[in-house]
Amino acid sequence: QSWAIEEKMNYIEHIKKTVIPFYQNLGQKISFKAQDGVELSAIKFIHPEGKDTVVVLPGWSETHAKYLEVIYDLYQKGYSVYALDHRGQGFSQHLVESNSHISYVDKFEDYVNDLQ
Repeated sequence: QSWAIEEKMNYIEHIKKTVIPFYQNLGQKISFKAQDGVELSAIKFIHPEGKDTVVVLPGWSETHAKYLEVIYDLYQKGYSVYALDHRGQGFSQHLVESNSHISYVDKFEDYVNDLQ
């Protein structure tokens, strides 16, 4: 099966005219506090006929916004999608007050607790 954005399409034009508006208009930004009070940021795309749900967890020092094409593809295939920015990264609360560009976490277990 092909993905929602085919390689033969004008990729940049399709991203600008279809994927970015989808992300901006359909995505519901949410935030919540972790068990220890750190503010976490996420975005959700609820498919009206969702056959299942996929959770996207961006990599180190990334944000869910980097995965808009993946999220778009999954949604077009009928999935609801949640994407969480890890603590200290993306739109979630950063833990190094002197420099918000530094990604930091005290211990990996914090990520596990946040996901729960």
